[in-house]
Amino acid sequence: MLDPIFDVPQDQCDCNFDSIESQVFMLSALKNVRTLRINVSRSLTTMAAPGSSQAKVLDTIKASQARAPFDAPLGQLRTLLSFPDVDYDTWKHFDALGFFLTTPSLTEVYASSALALEERFQSIFKWPESMPQHHNLRRIELVASCFDDIGLAPLLAGTPCLEIFRFGYAIKHHGQGYDYNPAEMVEALSNHVGGTLKHLAMTLEPHFFGNIVNGVVDMRGLRSLETLEVDYRMFYGPAIESGERNGTWEPSLPTAEGREIWTPTAIPPLNRILPASLEHLELFLGESPSVGADDRFDQDATLHALFSVPEFESAPVIAAPPVTSLEGLPGRCVVRCVNKTLSKEFLDFNDLRLGWPQTDNLKDHLQAMGVEVHVNSHEDPTWVRALKKRFKIETW
Repeated sequence: MLDPIFDVPQDQCDCNFDSIESQVFMLSALKNVRTLRINVSRSLTTMAAPGSSQAKVLDTIKASQARAPFDAPLGQLRTLLSFPDVDYDTWKHFDALGFFLTTPSLTEVYASSALALEERFQSIFKWPESMPQHHNLRRIELVASCFDDIGLAPLLAGTPCLEIFRFGYAIKHHGQGYDYNPAEMVEALSNHVGGTLKHLAMTLEPHFFGNIVNGVVDMRGLRSLETLEVDYRMFYGPAIESGERNGTWEPSLPTAEGREIWTPTAIPPLNRILPASLEHLELFLGESPSVGADDRFDQDATLHALFSVPEFESAPVIAAPPVTSLEGLPGRCVVRCVNKTLSKEFLDFNDLRLGWPQTDNLKDHLQAMGVEVHVNSHEDPTWVRALKKRFKIETW
């Protein structure tokens, strides 16, 4: 009877690195593996420890890859997967994957629960001096992960040919990364892969309790971008240049007299934010519309600003807006909302799921402009649903 470890296709492998013996066998014997799924355990998080048995194994394999990259252990690896169970050591797992990320043949990475923050500098991935850049890595998708621009920049600096980057932000471990700065993330992307990136997703995981430090006001540095899936809250904050953070003045900057604190009416329209190369935009509305002035995110006001929709109290809904309404926007614009309405015209929060007879003026207006509007959508963004379906994942 064959050992169950052999009962897998020759071009893919699920590995559990709970012993040094399994590590040696799996990494050195299966040279033709193209898809490797790592079940991160506590032993894997210590693999990079200097002098450990695991580190010696990895050093030997790295040396073999340097001599004959495509005939060495993992020399045919194309796709790396890692969706660990979340515990207090999870933040270490992305660093533990560093060895696999340096595999020269690797083209795709899919992972969850990765963490790389300036406040935990030891969590930031660094490319080895022997491999400052990875020219084959074209696709990275990180879901339920916690990165800031300081943590992301070193990864991007080593991927000059990156074409696809999808990222779902989540707060980790008792408040690490509680507030999120998407504007700085876009700057990091523009600086490192602005000329190569074609497909981008930036979304927030459900139950985001933090604030947006600075909102995105300019994505034109992503010169080759073709598709964008983005949570509306990425725009919900003052520009970096304003000197405001989380709706307050940065203490280190002088306060300009006469300037008002940021409100969502200051969000620029999309045709001033997006690059001219963009062909498809999907705006994800992953949180309930605003029902009062005290809500953190005013979805209604954000949509009015992004699509230059007049306030209905002062301007009636028009059945056929001018053709120029979508001027400067991608050929296809989609708004996907988890609730039954885009507007804030309701009396009770429960009505979001039960429905009510009021007209959704904002939805009607956007559809008249040529925007595809889907309400009562799945709570996960499109790219996350596709990832879960492809790799048969229910949650993380």
